[in-house]
Amino acid sequence: MEAAATAAAQGASAASKVNASTPTTGTGTPLMIVVTYLLYVQCALIVLLALPYHVPYRKELMQYIHNSPKLWQIRVVFVCINATLGVLLADTFLRLDRTTAQITALQSQHLSGINPGAAPAMDASSHVTSLSELFSSRFRGQRDFYVISFTLFTSTVLYQLHLLLIKLGRYRQERNELRTRLYPSKYPPQQSAAEVVKQRVAGATQAVIDAKDRAINTVAATAADAKNKVVDATSAASQSVSAATQGVSDSFHGKAAAAEGPVVDKTAPVVTPAVTVTPISVVETRKGYVVPAE
Repeated sequence: MEAAATAAAQGASAASKVNASTPTTGTGTPLMIVVTYLLYVQCALIVLLALPYHVPYRKELMQYIHNSPKLWQIRVVFVCINATLGVLLADTFLRLDRTTAQITALQSQHLSGINPGAAPAMDASSHVTSLSELFSSRFRGQRDFYVISFTLFTSTVLYQLHLLLIKLGRYRQERNELRTRLYPSKYPPQQSAAEVVKQRVAGATQAVIDAKDRAINTVAATAADAKNKVVDATSAASQSVSAATQGVSDSFHGKAAAAEGPVVDKTAPVVTPAVTVTPISVVETRKGYVVPAE
């Protein structure tokens, strides 16, 4: 009896130590990381939609989603995600139940009187590693079970909140139409949320285009000014070089003219001096020579 009591005490102590040493934090599997981030996103959307304050563009966004032609595709994807989460929840529950049964079976081997006719109680220290792994597995299973359950709950709340906001938007639109029909002078017709969103998107797009055009025109004007400055500087340099060359040429020609004397104008008409011709008598000789007469 004393040995059985000692073994039971050792088993309880080992189980309590292993349970106390189970880590409370962990990275988890990649699939559970995705589910955790999905839970964060859904909680943020619920807070954003249910916040009792004026949130800019919240009504326009919901109306745009409601009037979007891809609304049914979004809902189908949402339902598929929730179905996947339901399958994961069932698998996690079965795994958690199986782990709990293994822990119970392992602990029952160290307690007397649980299984009549069984072998004497064993030392719990030989199964500390198995208990540690099982307790860790059960802890992870419980954590996954709670995360998936709360994710499904937030998905349901988000879907119902989305439907409620769409109904409120439809009722508000019908009220505005009736009020406009009854009191057209006091309540002029208003544009729908989709048209407002389209106009704002078009205005933002046009603003971006205008800013782009201004930037392009500024760059082009700056480049043209720089080009004009370069052309002006080149022209000024060319004129300076031409003036310097002309000065050197004039100086050289001046020195050459001074060395050669006065310059004769070759284009002026040449004046030939008058020559007086004196007639002489010619005597013909026998041999044909012409001899001037004295």
